[in-house]
Amino acid sequence: MKNFCLNTTLALVCLLAASAAPSWAESGRVDFTAPFAFNVGSVQLPAGDYHITAYAEGGAIFVIGKGSPNAATAIMYPLHSGNPTEKASIRFTLRGGKYTLMAVGMETGQTFELADQR
Repeated sequence: MKNFCLNTTLALVCLLAASAAPSWAESGRVDFTAPFAFNVGSVQLPAGDYHITAYAEGGAIFVIGKGSPNAATAIMYPLHSGNPTEKASIRFTLRGGKYTLMAVGMETGQTFELADQR
Protein backbone atom coordinates (compact mmCIF):
# COMPACT_ATOMS: atom_id res chain seq x y z
CA MET A 1 0.00 0.00 0.00
CA LYS A 2 2.81 2.39 0.92
CA ASN A 3 4.58 1.58 -2.35
CA PHE A 4 1.35 2.18 -4.32
CA CYS A 5 0.87 5.63 -2.72
CA LEU A 6 4.48 6.56 -3.43
CA ASN A 7 4.22 5.48 -7.08
CA THR A 8 0.91 7.33 -7.52
CA THR A 9 2.35 10.51 -6.01
CA LEU A 10 5.45 10.25 -8.21
CA ALA A 11 3.28 9.76 -11.31
CA LEU A 12 1.20 12.85 -10.46
CA VAL A 13 4.31 14.97 -9.89
CA CYS A 14 5.73 13.86 -13.27
CA LEU A 15 2.41 14.61 -14.97
CA LEU A 16 2.27 18.10 -13.45
CA ALA A 17 5.88 18.79 -14.43
CA ALA A 18 5.25 17.65 -17.99
CA SER A 19 2.14 19.81 -18.31
CA ALA A 20 3.99 22.86 -16.99
CA ALA A 21 6.90 22.46 -19.41
CA PRO A 22 5.13 23.94 -22.47
CA SER A 23 4.42 27.17 -20.57
CA TRP A 24 8.19 27.75 -20.40
CA ALA A 25 8.82 26.66 -23.98
CA GLU A 26 11.94 28.26 -25.30
CA SER A 27 11.29 30.40 -28.35
CA GLY A 28 14.88 30.31 -29.44
CA ARG A 29 18.46 31.10 -28.83
CA VAL A 30 20.60 33.62 -30.68
CA ASP A 31 24.39 33.57 -30.61
CA PHE A 32 26.20 36.79 -31.51
CA THR A 33 29.41 38.75 -31.10
CA ALA A 34 29.11 42.36 -29.98
CA PRO A 35 32.10 44.43 -31.16
CA PHE A 36 31.12 47.17 -28.70
CA ALA A 37 29.90 47.52 -25.12
CA PHE A 38 26.11 47.64 -24.85
CA ASN A 39 23.33 47.96 -22.30
CA VAL A 40 20.57 45.50 -21.55
CA GLY A 41 18.20 47.49 -19.40
CA SER A 42 20.39 49.16 -16.79
CA VAL A 43 23.24 46.60 -17.06
CA GLN A 44 26.24 47.43 -19.22
CA LEU A 45 27.94 44.46 -20.84
CA PRO A 46 31.40 44.61 -22.44
CA ALA A 47 32.13 43.69 -26.05
CA GLY A 48 32.29 39.93 -26.52
CA ASP A 49 30.47 36.73 -27.42
CA TYR A 50 26.94 36.27 -26.07
CA HIS A 51 23.83 34.21 -26.46
CA ILE A 52 20.26 35.39 -25.96
CA THR A 53 17.48 33.11 -24.80
CA ALA A 54 13.85 34.16 -24.97
CA TYR A 55 10.69 32.31 -24.06
CA ALA A 56 7.64 32.07 -26.30
CA GLU A 57 5.23 33.82 -23.92
CA GLY A 58 7.47 36.80 -23.30
CA GLY A 59 8.23 38.27 -19.93
CA ALA A 60 12.00 37.97 -19.84
CA ILE A 61 15.00 37.76 -22.08
CA PHE A 62 18.37 36.44 -20.91
CA VAL A 63 21.68 37.69 -22.33
CA ILE A 64 24.59 35.54 -21.18
CA GLY A 65 28.28 35.92 -21.98
CA LYS A 66 30.01 32.88 -23.46
CA GLY A 67 32.85 31.82 -21.19
CA SER A 68 32.46 34.86 -18.95
CA PRO A 69 30.36 35.83 -15.92
CA ASN A 70 28.69 38.67 -17.84
CA ALA A 71 24.90 38.36 -17.92
CA ALA A 72 21.75 40.46 -17.90
CA THR A 73 18.00 39.95 -17.81
CA ALA A 74 15.42 42.37 -19.14
CA ILE A 75 11.66 42.59 -19.48
CA MET A 76 10.46 42.09 -23.03
CA TYR A 77 7.32 41.38 -24.93
CA PRO A 78 6.59 39.49 -28.14
CA LEU A 79 6.17 41.97 -30.98
CA HIS A 80 4.96 39.57 -33.65
CA SER A 81 5.25 36.06 -34.98
CA GLY A 82 6.05 35.45 -38.60
CA ASN A 83 7.47 32.74 -40.77
CA PRO A 84 10.71 31.09 -39.70
CA THR A 85 13.81 32.84 -41.06
CA GLU A 86 17.29 31.66 -41.97
CA LYS A 87 19.01 34.15 -39.68
CA ALA A 88 18.25 35.70 -36.34
CA SER A 89 18.49 39.49 -35.97
CA ILE A 90 19.47 41.84 -33.19
CA ARG A 91 18.72 45.57 -33.11
CA PHE A 92 20.63 48.10 -31.05
CA THR A 93 19.85 51.79 -30.56
CA LEU A 94 22.49 54.43 -29.87
CA ARG A 95 21.38 56.71 -27.01
CA GLY A 96 23.64 59.16 -25.27
CA GLY A 97 26.75 57.54 -26.74
CA LYS A 98 25.74 54.06 -25.50
CA TYR A 99 24.36 51.15 -27.45
CA THR A 100 21.22 49.57 -26.02
CA LEU A 101 19.73 46.23 -27.04
CA MET A 102 16.20 46.95 -28.28
CA ALA A 103 14.89 43.94 -30.23
CA VAL A 104 15.68 40.32 -31.03
CA GLY A 105 14.33 38.41 -34.01
CA MET A 106 14.46 34.64 -33.57
CA GLU A 107 14.88 32.11 -36.37
CA THR A 108 11.47 30.79 -35.34
CA GLY A 109 9.98 33.99 -36.80
CA GLN A 110 9.11 35.53 -33.44
CA THR A 111 10.35 39.03 -32.67
CA PHE A 112 10.76 40.39 -29.15
CA GLU A 113 11.13 44.02 -28.20
CA LEU A 114 12.50 45.12 -24.87
CA ALA A 115 10.31 47.30 -22.70
CA ASP A 116 11.46 50.92 -22.64
CA GLN A 117 14.15 51.19 -19.96
CA ARG A 118 14.66 54.97 -19.95
